Amino acid sequence: MKTSTLFALWAVIFIGLSAPAFAQSPGPLDAEELKFKKTYRSLDRALAEPEQVFKLSLIEQDLKALPAEIGKLKNLQILYLNSNKLKELPEELGNCKNLQVINLYKNKLTEIPPFLGKFKHLEEIYLGHNKIVTAPIWIGQLRHVKLMDMTSNPLYFSEIAYLKKQLPTTAMSF
Repeated sequence: MKTSTLFALWAVIFIGLSAPAFAQSPGPLDAEELKFKKTYRSLDRALAEPEQVFKLSLIEQDLKALPAEIGKLKNLQILYLNSNKLKELPEELGNCKNLQVINLYKNKLTEIPPFLGKFKHLEEIYLGHNKIVTAPIWIGQLRHVKLMDMTSNPLYFSEIAYLKKQLPTTAMSF
C-alpha cells in the first residue's frame, strides 16, 4: 500500500506542476531554433496548420486585406507583408503574441496599428513607403523595439522628433 500511496502522491504532484505549463502558450523560439522552421508562403497553407507556423511570407501577393483568421497563428514570430496594398490590419493579428518581426514596407497604411504596442517580443518593425503622417500617442510602449523603419512616409518633423524622444534606444530610419 505504501508504494501505491507514494505513486498516487507523485502523480498528483507531477500533474499539478505540469498542467499550467501545458495551459500556457510557449514563448518565442530563439534565433537558432527559428532558422530551422519552415517559411510559409501561402496563407491558406498556414491556416491549415496554424500551430506549425512560425514564419509567414506573403510578399507581393497583391493583398488588399488580411482575414481575421490570421490571429489563429499563435506561434507566428516573423511576418512579411511587404509590397502589398494593405490599408489596415485586422485586430486579430494582435493574438500573435510571439511576433518579433513585422514587415509592412510598401503598403498603403495611414497609421501604425494600435495592437503593435501590445507585442512584448517585437524587435523590428518595417513601415517604410506607406502613408503614415503621425506617430500615435502610445508609441512609447514599443521601447523593446530595436529597429523601426519609417523611410518615405510623409511624417512631419515634429512627428519624427516625437518618435525619437519616445523611443530613444531604437534605431530608426526616416
